[in-house]
Amino acid sequence: GQSLTAEIVGRDGAGRNVTYVNVAVTAEFAGDGLVLGGDAENTNLASHPAIVRGVPLFVQAGSEATPRGVDWTYAVVQASGGSGARVRSATGTSQVVACGDGWGGGSAAGVEDALTCEACAANEYSAERSFAACRDLVPCGANSVDAATPGSFFPYCVCGAGFTMDPSSSALGESYLVACGPCPEGAVCALGRGPPVAAPGFFAVGNATGFARCRRPEACAGASRCTRGHTGFMCNECVDGFYSDSSLRCRKCPGVSVGLMAGAVTAAVVAGLMAGLGVGLMIKRRLTTGKENVLRQRLVPPSASMVLVALQVLALLGEAQLGWTARSRAVLSWFTIFNVDANVFASECALTSFHAKYVASVCVPLLALGMALLGLAIGRVAIWRAQLATLGVGAMVDGVLFSFAPLLYIPVARAALVIFDCAQLPDGEWVVDSDPGVACFDGRWWQVAPFGMVFVCVYVFGVPGYFVAALARQRQNLLVTETLARYGALYRLYRLPYYWTGVAELGKRLAIVLAGVRDATSMVLDRSARGAHFGV
Repeated sequence: GQSLTAEIVGRDGAGRNVTYVNVAVTAEFAGDGLVLGGDAENTNLASHPAIVRGVPLFVQAGSEATPRGVDWTYAVVQASGGSGARVRSATGTSQVVACGDGWGGGSAAGVEDALTCEACAANEYSAERSFAACRDLVPCGANSVDAATPGSFFPYCVCGAGFTMDPSSSALGESYLVACGPCPEGAVCALGRGPPVAAPGFFAVGNATGFARCRRPEACAGASRCTRGHTGFMCNECVDGFYSDSSLRCRKCPGVSVGLMAGAVTAAVVAGLMAGLGVGLMIKRRLTTGKENVLRQRLVPPSASMVLVALQVLALLGEAQLGWTARSRAVLSWFTIFNVDANVFASECALTSFHAKYVASVCVPLLALGMALLGLAIGRVAIWRAQLATLGVGAMVDGVLFSFAPLLYIPVARAALVIFDCAQLPDGEWVVDSDPGVACFDGRWWQVAPFGMVFVCVYVFGVPGYFVAALARQRQNLLVTETLARYGALYRLYRLPYYWTGVAELGKRLAIVLAGVRDATSMVLDRSARGAHFGV
């Protein structure tokens, strides 16, 4: 629809600009698939420069898909009687292109079978180079905004902040339109057409179509990036030089981790020996005191054991995912020392693996019990030889077991069951809930799982069972001096008809521990049993 225009400059032999009244330039145009909008007229070179206006060029209807070139010729025509050298004609070819952005094709007015380009109206648009007519403009839909740059011939819709592109956008029929849906839970959706990214505390799973809350607090920095010390899927693993503490955070290993571990073992040994001597003193007093007074005498206030158990329960609550604030969790983490938590001493740094730490965390309380028995034996031989001469090995074992096994029941049960507290990740893998960087059911897990199963059976369930059997067998002799000395630590705080209350308390403590490790333990024990049956 536009004319091919030329600018002609006349120069003489010396290169000076000249004009010629009697000299004119004529234009000729030819090309397949083109329609001329009239005849070209001669243009006189009387002006400098001379503008040679061509005729409007149109595309012939039906030939829109054919590449079109227009051949043009500009020839100098001298007037009658003119003089001067003849000038060679200028020739060339120009390309006729389709309508661009903001223009649509239409029929040329007054020219038969000709197509031209017309500017789109305010409520129309064209976003392609073609002879197609302008299309009606559809405004951006719900939850989307027009983000086209100033001067654009058509809109560019994008999803607003808090919304993300829906796959149904392709069905809207217009390339600039988008369908926007709510941002997925756990994601951040910025203004634009980009995909959602994981929010802080979440990780992209399922080919980045879903987002799962990270199991380690403060591990996921957002956009599926991990904070310092964390790595791997969902930032579950601790990098080398870091260990997983009881709050599931990856902490930097202290330079004195080996010394801390050695100190913890030494403290367990010393505490066990002192506790054994204390048990010996209590047994001596029970054996040398009349039965009418023995129930009323207390070397240690009953509230001491109650406070200890309460602090152990507080530590379990602090480890539970109950939405604690960072400050509350930091305060509660101090109570983990009352559960003989190996993480307090960064034992994983000294022992190099979770599995070694697991064995150690179970064995250290046992070491303390063994040292208590040794302390009682030392007291029997070296201090109270005469008073405890009749105390046999079985009575000494029972004296230590009935005195301290209840106090260590929560720490030991928790430590033994933690290997079976497994959780399934969104990718289908199973990990230890207390340290999600450790896999369940792999080769290393199966190396320590049998040890854990035996310990659960012997201590977690076996010790209360033994207590029940021993007290039931002696229920008619609960006030006998020898029975009091051997088993009295478990029932002296209760009225005699309720001698079994101490064992029931162990059941309550076990329920608290099991609640802390959720229902996953039962599922894992079931899977472990099936795995062992089939030789996994």
